[in-house]
Amino acid sequence: MTRARTLAGALPASSGDQESTQAPASDGPKSLNFLSTTGEAQPLDLESDDQRFYVAPAVRVRRLSPTAIIPRYATAGAAAFDLHADGLGDGVPPRPMPGTPVDIGTGLAFAVPPGYVMLVFSRSGHAWRHDVRLANCVGVIDPDYRGEVRIKLAADSMRDGLRIRQGDRIAQALIVAAPRLGGLVEVDQLDETERGEGGFGSTGSGA
Repeated sequence: MTRARTLAGALPASSGDQESTQAPASDGPKSLNFLSTTGEAQPLDLESDDQRFYVAPAVRVRRLSPTAIIPRYATAGAAAFDLHADGLGDGVPPRPMPGTPVDIGTGLAFAVPPGYVMLVFSRSGHAWRHDVRLANCVGVIDPDYRGEVRIKLAADSMRDGLRIRQGDRIAQALIVAAPRLGGLVEVDQLDETERGEGGFGSTGSGA
């Protein structure tokens, strides 16, 4: 029977090391490291042979500073992984304020595989507990971008005063398929649909 498959093995500090660490089998799902230096999915047994899924090519991550934290999927079922603050040092922790967002580095650059895109979202706890979100709502990391991923946090209120420290989780990222379709073609007319040009509220309101 086909075993469940996922990525295992964290990227070492030296990019020249091409060894991939395979996580040992266990009695249940463990925290999963985010990437494999070989670019190939590595086998990892989960709770049951009946649970199986396949993770597409590994995402290569370059550490731009020695203190940067390589992301990892926290659980076997996690769709997104956290990004951590880097480069803050021991100074006064920055605090997002209404009208004064803070720009925070992750110390990481990603090579997203062609045909995929990395989307960066706010962390749920930041929004619910502190009214803090990404300044641009959703970040888009294209597969040909090789610069540092930076996070800009904005506050919608003065509630609780979130301060960001070195290593804190500041955003979450999701890698999804983004097929490149056959281009954009100008036409004189579009096909008719039941909705047509109906915009906001066109399907009614309330229950």
